[in-house]
Amino acid sequence: MLNQVIILGKIKSIEESSMVITVSRSYKDEHGEYGSDDLPVDLSENMMHNVKEYCSVGDFVSVKGSLRNVHNHVIINGEKLTFLASKSPEGKEGETHE
Repeated sequence: MLNQVIILGKIKSIEESSMVITVSRSYKDEHGEYGSDDLPVDLSENMMHNVKEYCSVGDFVSVKGSLRNVHNHVIINGEKLTFLASKSPEGKEGETHE
């Protein structure tokens, strides 16, 4: 079986060993607005070091990983992170880390 996911979104929060990414939905709700979901992403220590060094809240990233279920909560286990756009002028646009 294949367990793989790729998400694109904005960083909502950066924690010690994980982060939360806000991902826009592709459909409108009953009010005619596009909603969003906040998805937790676990990353390796090395990847979190790069996130803390190069990214900040609101930056646009892509994450490739797999899904896992922990106490009935789906968590993304990040395997590859790509910085797509940074708000800060010294941001490293297009940089990939594994």
